[in-house]
Amino acid sequence: MTNIFTFVQCKLNIIDVIKEDVELIIKGNYYKGLCPFCDSKKERTCPLCESVLKEEKQPFTISPKKGIFYCFSCHAGGDLVAYIAKKENVSHLDAAMWLADKYKLKIPEDIRKKLEKENWVKKEEDGQ
Repeated sequence: MTNIFTFVQCKLNIIDVIKEDVELIIKGNYYKGLCPFCDSKKERTCPLCESVLKEEKQPFTISPKKGIFYCFSCHAGGDLVAYIAKKENVSHLDAAMWLADKYKLKIPEDIRKKLEKENWVKKEEDGQ
């Protein structure tokens, strides 16, 4: 593993994490649902006839093979870390650390040292 992002994404399944927030259905090789970032789940009014329209499509798509998501409605997209960064409104590094903490991932020593060197995480105290 070369960095915290690669480490987290190798250890976690994008589907398992996102399904905690989004009800997903399988469509072929993809998982689909309503986007948590846009108003794809809300009713809209037709500009021509003024009738109420309900969103029937599920624009939020996840490719488990590629480990990415994309919303065809609001165009949000990215990998697992980008999803959490957007959801939690934090930086990508904070999102990666959030995932590692939530899922109790033990960050390898070489990655932890790089993060400590750049003052991204506190150094672990001896004996703790």
